[in-house]
Amino acid sequence: MKKTLLSIFVSLLTLSVGVQAETSTPDTLSKVMKNKELIVCSPGDYKPFSFDKDGIFEGIDNDLMDALAKSLDAKVTIVKTSWKSLMDDFTAGKCDIGVGGISITLPRQQKALFTEPYFTNGKTPLVRCEDVQKYQTVAQINRPDVRIVANPGGSNENYARTVLTQAKLTMHPENLTIFQEIIDGKADVFVTEAAA
Repeated sequence: MKKTLLSIFVSLLTLSVGVQAETSTPDTLSKVMKNKELIVCSPGDYKPFSFDKDGIFEGIDNDLMDALAKSLDAKVTIVKTSWKSLMDDFTAGKCDIGVGGISITLPRQQKALFTEPYFTNGKTPLVRCEDVQKYQTVAQINRPDVRIVANPGGSNENYARTVLTQAKLTMHPENLTIFQEIIDGKADVFVTEAAA
């Protein structure tokens, strides 16, 4: 926990230098300490990392932000965002840091700095129980007759668009109800994270 908090703290320091050099604004850490407020962007739809439960955010990443804010004698303010607008909200200065199980991708790294990862994952297909054997491999999924569903803006959408190019892709607005698309038979596969 201390190592993770230190990584986040160092990330804020490093990020602040980058932001200051590019935009001539006060650095992030100084701003947080002066205002006694850590502003956090999160979609809040990805358990166990960050989940918006009736306006109260909980999860591993939220616990880390609470601990970081406490160490800086600040309070946490959450800015609810979406996966599609997360990086735009962050780079526009709507928040000091983003959380919620954010995958490190090259386009995101070109806009922001990341802490050292504390969780590694891959991709796995989520399907109806009766279809488990039908969709085991990329070859079985990457066909024109297979309907896949993804949430816009995240690494799942990117994976679907770059690897599953033959399958029929439908976008669903958020992660909380996307599973219902599979249950209701509106989609065959939802590609999601799998612990590696």
